[in-house]
Amino acid sequence: MNQYLSVLIDSIVLTNFCRKKSKQSQFQPVGGSSYEPTEKGLELAFPKPTLDDIQLSPIGNFTKFEMGTYSYMSGAELDLGGKFSEGEYYLQTNRDQQVHVIVIHGWKSDSLDRGKRLFLDSFSALGYNLFFVMLPHHMKRADSRSDYSGEYMISAHIERTIRAFQQAVTEIRKLIYWLKKQRGGKVVVIGISLGGLVANLIGVVEEEVDLLVSVMYANNLSHTVWNTPVGNDIKQDFESQGVDYYTLQEYWRILEPSRFVPRVSNENILLISGLYDQYVELADSKQLWSAWKEPKHILYKCGHAGIALYRKRIAQDVAQFIQHQLRKNMNDSI
Repeated sequence: MNQYLSVLIDSIVLTNFCRKKSKQSQFQPVGGSSYEPTEKGLELAFPKPTLDDIQLSPIGNFTKFEMGTYSYMSGAELDLGGKFSEGEYYLQTNRDQQVHVIVIHGWKSDSLDRGKRLFLDSFSALGYNLFFVMLPHHMKRADSRSDYSGEYMISAHIERTIRAFQQAVTEIRKLIYWLKKQRGGKVVVIGISLGGLVANLIGVVEEEVDLLVSVMYANNLSHTVWNTPVGNDIKQDFESQGVDYYTLQEYWRILEPSRFVPRVSNENILLISGLYDQYVELADSKQLWSAWKEPKHILYKCGHAGIALYRKRIAQDVAQFIQHQLRKNMNDSI
């Protein structure tokens, strides 16, 4: 796809995306100090959670897999609701090959459909188990006072935004622990857009992730909010309260994965970006790639809308990466 067409499509989609915005200011003064962008600061911000039992509620059984919903205690203390982490699962009836794929959706998502359109059919055919995560403050986990799904995940409320990411990382780490203990096998974490940032944060704190895939991801949330169209309304909210970019960056720097060394080995990381992305600047994505010692990075000639337009290619490239690395890692262990 050429650059002009990619930018045009992204601009059209952005118009609809940006219609979802807060009707009133979300700003709240910061009550505490910021986390230092050090390994100690990272441990304080994202402490290792305890393992909880996860409740699986089957909805239907098919020839090769069982589908349903799952839930468990979040383990993160919030000022709002959403104490239970929830999502959908698709478990293979054949347990000989246990590969568990956790898929994390993007910001403002109203459903889990995009992730399922990307990976469900092709990954189920490969015999993988799939878990589609519902992030804090999204869909039915959104507070009744919020104006749209995901409003309280990222906003001009600096501390609530940090807590939302802390909650997301904690919840998914708990799911990883449960899968490792109850079913064994390998865990693959895939993040899409905002989910890519969450996945990358998990990658810098969690050693139990076998493979990490990040699709059209941001790295510096402060930069994305301040310098791209997706954050215009939040930036205006900050500026109306006298908050500048450097103040915001001081507090949100703990949410920048590029500041930290990943716990996942370099060869087990796949990054995917769009050359003409209008949501996430390529320079920001490349900052992570460079800081992480240049893991495999696929560049598509598309914008952020390539998540939908290139979904078959994305699924194929990710599947090939997973299969190749699983075989390689197995051979290396022999």
